[in-house]
Amino acid sequence: MRYSLFDKIVIFILLSINAVTYIDEELAVIVLMVAVAFSAVMEYIDSRRVKAVLFIVYSAVSVFLPEFLLMYPLICYSLIDREDLKYLAAAIPAVLVGWDKLEEKAIVYTGIVLIASIYIKYKTNKLKTTYNEYVKTRDNLTESSIMLKKRIKTIMDNQDNEVKLAALNERTRIAREIHDNVGHLLSSAILQLGAVIMTTDNEQTKESLTVLKVTLAEGMNSIRNSVHNLRDDSVDLYIYLKNMINEFTFCKAQLKYDVTSELDVKFRLNIIAIVKEALSNIIKHSAASEVTISFIEHPKLYQLIISDNGMVRSQNINLSSGMGLDSIRQRAEAFNGLVNISCEKGFRIFISFRKDNA
Repeated sequence: MRYSLFDKIVIFILLSINAVTYIDEELAVIVLMVAVAFSAVMEYIDSRRVKAVLFIVYSAVSVFLPEFLLMYPLICYSLIDREDLKYLAAAIPAVLVGWDKLEEKAIVYTGIVLIASIYIKYKTNKLKTTYNEYVKTRDNLTESSIMLKKRIKTIMDNQDNEVKLAALNERTRIAREIHDNVGHLLSSAILQLGAVIMTTDNEQTKESLTVLKVTLAEGMNSIRNSVHNLRDDSVDLYIYLKNMINEFTFCKAQLKYDVTSELDVKFRLNIIAIVKEALSNIIKHSAASEVTISFIEHPKLYQLIISDNGMVRSQNINLSSGMGLDSIRQRAEAFNGLVNISCEKGFRIFISFRKDNA
């Protein structure tokens, strides 16, 4: 639009000089104003048919008032196109009449400006096409760049999750080996010491063995606590839920997880148990084709929502009990959670936990 406006200003200035030079000033003002009005309307109307009608009307006026012929390049600028050039034939009668009534220099000058207008319009159209292609290419590149960044972020997140999962699995393995090997050996040693203490008659020896047994028991407790801590820390709720979703093949499943706070291990294990029970219920009792698990953190509470788009298969199901719902309620109530279950537009379990209870 701004290129066409600049072109028209240049053409208008050139034609104004011609009109003021060769016709009466008052009539020149009228011609300029009418030409500007026609040109503006033709510029802002997209319909080719309307533009053609306006051009024919202007040409008809020019037959009776040949002075309007001097502004033809400005009118033609808005009409010039490969499909519209045929309408320029409407100007022939006006040119024939004007050739006799206007000065030859004025007509020749107008013709030169008309040729220049055609060339300018051609260059402007080419510039617009190039600019539109540039904008389209830029937008495509921007979109591709955004998509590439998202893919890179997704790949990096997946890699981080894999590394984290591998580390957690290794910690779990180490904890298990400590528990199974070292723990059993220490338990066996403590039992054997107890037997030796019961059978020995030497009080000094019995006292020393008792001290040793206490030391081994303390070591056993320390190892047990360390093993529990390792296992507790290895429970990453997001990764655990993500793996559950990936392994759930009954229907399409997705996870929405938005929690940044550190959660107590008992609360994490409780959430996992609730989700497991809910997914089990979906397999047994729902004809769902899609399930969504959402665990969202709010300023004052956590929300766990498990919803699917299926209907309960059995009409005799009571939402107040059964289907493992009692187990879900009990686990939620252990952390003072509020449970709401509905089967309108699919089956939905909504549980909210206050943060100070989680």
